[in-house]
Amino acid sequence: MKPLIAALSFAALSLSACSLAATQQDCMDGRARALKDGGFSGPILCENARGSFVLVGRTGAYTIYDYRYRFRPPHGAVDHGGQKILIFRGEAYLGQYPASPPPYVTVSVQGSVVRFDSADSKPIDLSNGPPTDTVLAGYDVTFFR
Repeated sequence: MKPLIAALSFAALSLSACSLAATQQDCMDGRARALKDGGFSGPILCENARGSFVLVGRTGAYTIYDYRYRFRPPHGAVDHGGQKILIFRGEAYLGQYPASPPPYVTVSVQGSVVRFDSADSKPIDLSNGPPTDTVLAGYDVTFFR
C-alpha cells in the first residue's frame, strides 16, 4: 500500500509542477521573468481576471505592450490599478510609461511610432530609442523601470 501512496503523491506533485511551469510561461505573455530581471516596478499579475497584458505591436527592435491591472495589496482595503505602456528590446525589459486612467488610452503602433487615441497625448517615436518623457492623456510622464 505504501508504494501506491508514494507513486500517487509523486504523480500529484509532478502534475502541479507542470501546471505551474505552464502558468509561468503564459504569465504576461511569457515575459514575467524579463520583467523581474529588468527591475520592473509594477505588479506582476498572472491572473487574467486582474489584468491584461496585450501586445500592441513591434517597431523593428522594440516590442510594445499595453498593461492594464487591478489588484488589492496584502492587508489592503483599497484596490489599486492603472495602465502602463511597456517597452522591450528583444527579450529584455527596458522600461515603461505610466498612463493615468481613467479613462484608459488606446495604444497603436505605426512604423516606429507609438500612438494614442487621446488628443492630449504625444506620440512616442522609438526610432532613436524610447524618449525620456512624453505626454499621456494630458499628463507629463517619464520613462522608467
